[in-house]
Amino acid sequence: MKIGSLNIGQKLIVAPMAEVTDAPFRKISKKMGAGLTFTQMVSADGVARGHFQTLRLLTFSREEKPIGVQMLGNDPEIIKDAVKEIIKLKPDVIDINAGCPVKKVLSKNMGSALLNSPHLLGKIIRQMADSSNGVPILAKMRLGKDRNNINILKNAKIAEENGASGIIVHARTVDMQYSEPHLPEWIKKVKESVSIPVIGNGSVFNPNDAVEMIKATHCDSVIIARGALGNPFLFSRFNTLVETGTDPGSPSIDLIEKIVLEHIELIRKEYGKILGLTKAKKNIIWYFKSLNGINYLISEILSAAEFEQLPKIINKHIENLEIGKYPENNKKIEIEEKFKQKILFWLLHDEP
Repeated sequence: MKIGSLNIGQKLIVAPMAEVTDAPFRKISKKMGAGLTFTQMVSADGVARGHFQTLRLLTFSREEKPIGVQMLGNDPEIIKDAVKEIIKLKPDVIDINAGCPVKKVLSKNMGSALLNSPHLLGKIIRQMADSSNGVPILAKMRLGKDRNNINILKNAKIAEENGASGIIVHARTVDMQYSEPHLPEWIKKVKESVSIPVIGNGSVFNPNDAVEMIKATHCDSVIIARGALGNPFLFSRFNTLVETGTDPGSPSIDLIEKIVLEHIELIRKEYGKILGLTKAKKNIIWYFKSLNGINYLISEILSAAEFEQLPKIINKHIENLEIGKYPENNKKIEIEEKFKQKILFWLLHDEP
């Protein structure tokens, strides 16, 4: 798939996620085969004003490219100024968020509230395209306010007419949040209505989900959010499936151990032992959420007071898994379902 001049082939994309897609997460995702990653979402106003904490979220290394930046905002002039600052960092794509369904975002007429103002959305995208010095512009959208007010086709066309190089379609309405089944038929309708690339999004948790979405909708690629948490293996599995027609299956315990230890070491280097402790804990839990003994691991991980304890806990947990110490139970199924419903493991209801 080509987004402007950027060609990521048939690889999948990592969605921007608050408090998740930091440098360690992005590096692991890329190593495992993701074609494009995003920094955490940033406020256009924060970028334009030079707020330190906002600018910190935009930092990335050359080895992470190709990489994208997603902005949240509603003022075309402020967004234009933000784009002029962002392109100095040389990202490969810039995205405007018109899909966040969080109430505090909607109350500021940002995120998916922009769907109700197609003219404003068009002005924003035009300013972005005119100010980006050739960096491709994406627009991430939901279908509309609710099932009775689906206006994705109009918004997609407006995005295209105003210079967007691609559209990301989260196949749910705003009121559906994340738990209701997505509506992939609308991704197909968008693909049929525009000539720019369309990227599908919504409830993709394994390689076959991605393949089925592409087959059913003819979208050009798929962007992964929750499905990538603790599961960077999804990207390599998808690549192998596309190349050979065969999914290599779930990762071995040894591979999980290798990657999770590498991931938390990247976290330690990025944040230090004190700030990195909580960040490492949540990622460890994500890696093991689908395996036996997850309830025991959660107890051990959450009680750890020092970073140095984490590798030891992981190694011991791996040993217990290998000898079959943990009984087969429904706890992991319950946790997996809660995880998918976005109500566990630091995935708060009010997260974009």
